[in-house]
Amino acid sequence: PKYQCICESGWEAPAGNPACVTDVDECNLPTKPCSSNPTVPCYNTQGSFYCGACPAGWQGNGYSCQDVDECLTNNGGCSTTPVVHCLNTMGSFHCGPCPPGYEGDGRTCTQTNVCSSNNGGCHHLATCSSNPGSAFPVCTCPQGYTGNGYGPTGCTQTSNICQTNNPCVNGQCTSTTSASGYLCNCNPGWQGLHCDQNINECSSNPCHNGGTCTDGINGFTCTCTSQWTGPFCQTPQQECGGQLNGPAGSFSYPNNPGHDQYDHLVSCTWVVRTDPNKVLRITFPFFHLESSINCNFDFLQIHDGDNPSAYMLGKYCGQNNPQELHSSHSSLYFWFRSDHSVNAGGFTVVWESQEPVCGGELTASYGNINSPGYPGNYPPGRDCYWAVTVDPGLLITFAFGTLSLEQHPDCNYDFLEIRDGLQPDDPVLGKYCNTASPPPLQTTGPAAWVHFHSDFTVSDRGFHITYTTSPSDSGCGGTFTESEGILISPNWPNNYAHNRQCIYLITLPSREKVALNFTNMDLENHSGCSFDYVE
Repeated sequence: PKYQCICESGWEAPAGNPACVTDVDECNLPTKPCSSNPTVPCYNTQGSFYCGACPAGWQGNGYSCQDVDECLTNNGGCSTTPVVHCLNTMGSFHCGPCPPGYEGDGRTCTQTNVCSSNNGGCHHLATCSSNPGSAFPVCTCPQGYTGNGYGPTGCTQTSNICQTNNPCVNGQCTSTTSASGYLCNCNPGWQGLHCDQNINECSSNPCHNGGTCTDGINGFTCTCTSQWTGPFCQTPQQECGGQLNGPAGSFSYPNNPGHDQYDHLVSCTWVVRTDPNKVLRITFPFFHLESSINCNFDFLQIHDGDNPSAYMLGKYCGQNNPQELHSSHSSLYFWFRSDHSVNAGGFTVVWESQEPVCGGELTASYGNINSPGYPGNYPPGRDCYWAVTVDPGLLITFAFGTLSLEQHPDCNYDFLEIRDGLQPDDPVLGKYCNTASPPPLQTTGPAAWVHFHSDFTVSDRGFHITYTTSPSDSGCGGTFTESEGILISPNWPNNYAHNRQCIYLITLPSREKVALNFTNMDLENHSGCSFDYVE
């Protein structure tokens, strides 16, 4: 033929025939028309072809496919609690392993119960608990044991010797895991493994001028020769009076009492002072003055304070050593006087400081309560507490013999306070800061709390109180020791009175148990039970 056909895409002319009548199978051409990575199926058609869809994990038109990064969406389906690493691959993705303390395929992770087997590796007495984010548990040793809790040696018993048999004689016992099981922290003045060795404060020879040192507890006392005085025997003896300061010491008149005799017509005064928050204890190792009725000739007179206007503790003469004295203040005033005839060997006074003691626990059915130093003025800076507790079924009545305190309107300086019970928040029966003769006070129950406070300025004579007891209402409290009985409110079956505290004390043998059966109950109805109640 004299012509040639130019075939359209997808067709070709067979050999010997110029016409484009044969379909081209594009799917079998050397160059594949569809994606080969990944492989996408090719479908031939008459004069054309088409590619199948990209497989899962890929995106495109089949001719070309691109990888889908599944990790960009919702972490690829891998666990997010806890977070597991998502690793993208060609056409797919892979979830990493679950973190320590979890188990699963990475898509789902559940917390591993490490404690379910062998107590998680903890000591058999320890408490095992899971530790999120860790393959190891938290092991906690029980009370009385110490350690990290892991393994057979993870818990070591703490010694309880401090509770059962405290070896620290003068100190605080602390339990340890050491071989001994304890450690003693000694109080001041003590040393040694068990705080049973008194530190010898005399070892440094603190007493001067021939003074003799006597060791004490966390301190010492110097006994001076007749020519010296002061806490360290450092002050020359002032033969007739003087100002003496220190926690302990002595003075004599004359310098060698018993060997020398004091002069006639002598008038000497000494003032002894210690720390403001301490009081003085006085003893008389030697005492020999002229004897006389009422000590009108030669005498030693002592006042509870630093001047002669303070309350007189005593006036002494003769050969009988006076009993030891205790000041209520931090100072004492001594006055020695001799007349024109008859003299004697003189005296020695020794003083030492002590912590003041005031207040106490009173359980008798009657008694007295005085301010410190009474009938002299009370000292500054004191807080005294008395707890008065009498038998159940009794009421306490306080009567005022003397009441003379610093007078001011709001009772913030010096005051006396009496409460209806032993707790600091019990009702106040009376609070006083004046000079008066108040009427008697009566409690509503068998206990009372008395508090006296003085500040550091302005003093007065103080107070003298007597207290007595009387029965409360019928049925109001009592002590019960029988194996069975009946408790009733006062005046049952009639109404109980206002303002009563009834204490019923049931005391049975130590192995007995007490059962209470309420058969009648009719009290003021209110929330909180703060008005009328049985407890």
